[in-house]
Amino acid sequence: MRSFIVAASVALATAAAAQEPVGCDKFKWPLDREKTLLAAAIPVASGSEASAAAAMKIALAPFAEAHLPAQPTRSPKPDTYAGYVRVVAPERTGTYRITLSIGGWIDVVQDTHEVKSVAFSGRNWL
Repeated sequence: MRSFIVAASVALATAAAAQEPVGCDKFKWPLDREKTLLAAAIPVASGSEASAAAAMKIALAPFAEAHLPAQPTRSPKPDTYAGYVRVVAPERTGTYRITLSIGGWIDVVQDTHEVKSVAFSGRNWL
């Protein structure tokens, strides 16, 4: 079984520059809060319900065994692992950041519709 860690937090401002910064400590937006959250991630079973302002370590399963509630927007590569969590609707509207501890792809779905990303970064920091 594989796992990865997710941190989600509310960000009331939208992400800045489209060009990726240079250097292993430079990112499109600060990750200090996410790094702190990820250090204290709690184990969560795939398919669980969770708070939007938490860090989770999600157990992944081979894609065929993951039983995702929706088809992914990208075709899975061979030997892909997958998992999901249902996030409780936050009380406030805003822009949310989702951070992974390792490279991966996330689809966000709300009321059966894909939520388009405002910005993303493909940089690894671990």
